[in-house]
Amino acid sequence: AIVREHLAKLGCTVELGTRLISFTQDEKCVRAQVVKRRGDSGEEFEEDIEAAYLIGADGARGMTRKQLGLTFLGTTLEGDPMVLGDVRLETKGLDRDVCITSSQNT
Repeated sequence: AIVREHLAKLGCTVELGTRLISFTQDEKCVRAQVVKRRGDSGEEFEEDIEAAYLIGADGARGMTRKQLGLTFLGTTLEGDPMVLGDVRLETKGLDRDVCITSSQNT
């Protein structure tokens, strides 16, 4: 929520339930074709977006990496759940919020 609020102050909107189909680029911009889902009905519809940049934050198996022909040098943890916690500690010597990320098998 904090990141979304900050992005909103900068004029940006985070859209959940949006999937990249493909994209093209030229010297002026990037054109992306996406599928969106209407929140009230769940109906899917396509939309074309034109932007200065496309940030590929869709993961190792995402459309951005595939379309660019990029490989993923690393490992993927199949089926392992990830637990993300926003932990606030009150202790001596620690005067800030702490974010702990942990992945564990169940």
